[in-house]
Amino acid sequence: MAARYIPCAARLKLMRQSVLVVDDDRGAREIMTTCLCLDGFNGIATANGLEALTYLRSGGSADVILLDLRMPVMNGFDFREQQLLDPILAAIPVVIMTGEVDVSVLTLRPAAWFEKPVDVDQIIGRVRDLVLQKTQAST
Repeated sequence: MAARYIPCAARLKLMRQSVLVVDDDRGAREIMTTCLCLDGFNGIATANGLEALTYLRSGGSADVILLDLRMPVMNGFDFREQQLLDPILAAIPVVIMTGEVDVSVLTLRPAAWFEKPVDVDQIIGRVRDLVLQKTQAST
């Protein structure tokens, strides 16, 4: 992982921001949440779309969602459909991580998408940008 310089004021805005990682691959979830935590985010891991919806609907917070598409129980397509139907959850930006990129990914209206295997630095950079945009919009 390459070193990143983040100005102090921006770093304070990023601290305690939550990123929900939705991926059935345990290793991928652990790597992503660990990297997010090392970068100052609160990484929360769920194994499928149903777990993610349950977490969010029970009051769990997320400033950005990292979403795999191919998962058991509830896949990323179904999760995104349910998320967009909920006015509160629909506002949370989604970054898609998938091994099967086709035009259907764009129908999900992601803030960004990455093909697996992913570059963690690029994803965290995009998450940082999304959180800063959200923070600047609310001030």
